Amino acid sequence: MHYRAVPSTDVDRLLTRCRDVLDGFRPQIRVNDGPKSLEAVADLGWTKGTAVQMILKHLCMDGALAFYAGDGANDAEAMEEVSRRHGLAVGVGPDAPAAAQYHLHGPAELQSLLEELDAFLALSPQNDAQAARNALAAYGLWTPLFPGGSF
Repeated sequence: MHYRAVPSTDVDRLLTRCRDVLDGFRPQIRVNDGPKSLEAVADLGWTKGTAVQMILKHLCMDGALAFYAGDGANDAEAMEEVSRRHGLAVGVGPDAPAAAQYHLHGPAELQSLLEELDAFLALSPQNDAQAARNALAAYGLWTPLFPGGSF
């Protein structure tokens, strides 16, 4: 439920009422706070974090450098999973979860990053990892582990 258009004087009352109603469905559902929203999801043991695991496994890319960008609390578990795999978890905007390793000011900055990354990869003769690292480094999202080297 999004409450962006709800007058600020009514938000607390609305959230209290919604939580009271949703509490009646626990433990079958889980409630996540988002930017001016509440998200009720079936609690089946699946999260965006387990989705990241399943996607990488399905694509046979368990060792791939994962990149995840998100803007709300419901992205935290995916960011934690990506970080656990030594990938890049990027928070977008002021409501990005604390689990984000890096932060961009908003969607326009994310779009610029992705366009630049795409351009670097398109120019790379083998679409190599170094081109991706160069694009990420331009945004402060990549630091070599060894001075003068990549890995």
